[in-house]
Amino acid sequence: MADGRDVTDVVDVVESKGEAACQGMVKFDPLQLRRVFGKFATGVTVVTTESNGRSVGITCNSFSSVSLEPPLLLWSLRKANLSYDDFVNAKHFAVNILASDQIDISSKFAKSGADKFAGIKFDRGLGNVPLLRDTTATFECKVDVIHEAGDHVVIIGRVMAFASSDRAPLIFSDGRYVDAIERPPLRTSDGDQSAAVPEDPLHQFVSVLLLRAFHSVIELLSEARSEIGVTINESRLLTVADAYPGSGLDELLPRTYLASSAIVDALRTLRQRGYLVVDPAGKIVVTDLGQQKVRAYNTRFKDLENYLFRSLAPDQIEAFRKVLLSIMKSAPSRPGTSH
Repeated sequence: MADGRDVTDVVDVVESKGEAACQGMVKFDPLQLRRVFGKFATGVTVVTTESNGRSVGITCNSFSSVSLEPPLLLWSLRKANLSYDDFVNAKHFAVNILASDQIDISSKFAKSGADKFAGIKFDRGLGNVPLLRDTTATFECKVDVIHEAGDHVVIIGRVMAFASSDRAPLIFSDGRYVDAIERPPLRTSDGDQSAAVPEDPLHQFVSVLLLRAFHSVIELLSEARSEIGVTINESRLLTVADAYPGSGLDELLPRTYLASSAIVDALRTLRQRGYLVVDPAGKIVVTDLGQQKVRAYNTRFKDLENYLFRSLAPDQIEAFRKVLLSIMKSAPSRPGTSH
């Protein structure tokens, strides 16, 4: 995520390098390796610094704590990043851990080009480094040491100041932005679901029921997707491309809710399987074989919905759908606060 390249740049790299691996190293497919690395869920940060009077920032999820005594943290920076010189020559930087509603900020700082700070609210910290507002947490750091690490450098910073809020963090996993949602222990190792008995006093709250139902549905959807033989990222790209024919990858990206690296990986796999092709104009076209997969996918999910709502009448299902839409569209303000 810290590469700072947009979708078109990544596609060019994929097309030009293909299966090439670094010389002198075990020959892995780098895109497949990146996909497996992405299985480890992380938070999302924007690392910022000040360079010759310019504010600099990039999206990064290669962040980790290192030590409490002394207080150290680290993050890694790709050597080919356009901001490489700014960060390796900087004396200070800040790590801004993004909140769950700051996907737009993550996406903005993940791309190169125009002024990333335009329209972004921020303050100034140690070394005049930009500190983004409304984040989950912020660490102001002094550069301690920089280590070489393959095609990256690892930058270790000494924490000089920090701040946090109760805002939920933004999480990145499998090439997708996700929310950090507490998962109740619905099942034990032997399949016993006694932890979710109907007499549970917390079931008086609809929000608790929604949360627990959500986790149950997620498991069922995952099982259905496995039966069809596509990953969640592949299914998103395939179904969105089918729903919006004649679109390019840049147009489809925001509709899939995937990171650029994830959509490129999915495109590559779907092209290899013959489900998608890219025409000379750069438009994504779903093949006949791909359309068969979409129909099978939609049928399987429709069957799943019919199973889930088998005891409800059509008017009850429609009422439930409207309730869910109302919740999704509700204002983010909390009860008791002014609008």
